[in-house]
Amino acid sequence: TRSAFYVAMTERRTFGTTGIAVSIEFNCNGQDMGSSIKCERADFSISVKGAAAIAELQVIRNGEEVEIRKVNQKEFAHSWKVEQIEKDEFWYCRLIFENGEIAWSSPIWLEKGN
Repeated sequence: TRSAFYVAMTERRTFGTTGIAVSIEFNCNGQDMGSSIKCERADFSISVKGAAAIAELQVIRNGEEVEIRKVNQKEFAHSWKVEQIEKDEFWYCRLIFENGEIAWSSPIWLEKGN
């Protein structure tokens, strides 16, 4: 709906693509992408459904790749844990599809603390 679209945009719960149809759910400690979270440790998960096969998932922390996972499927889920948060950091995921298209999740911002 129009109101749901407005809420998603204002709460930064969106993602970008180069044109491919895709659904991305990216979470940390139960909070959706776009969130700012105070925490000491983080449990991340991502779930993706694409119109084309996903070639790889790239996990980005503070602008640097920290994990690259080969996928080769249209649907994919992955999770990981971070035991210690730096002072301030942000995480997002980049997806590379077999047809050359790319998608990016919105970031999740983490701040050390409870």
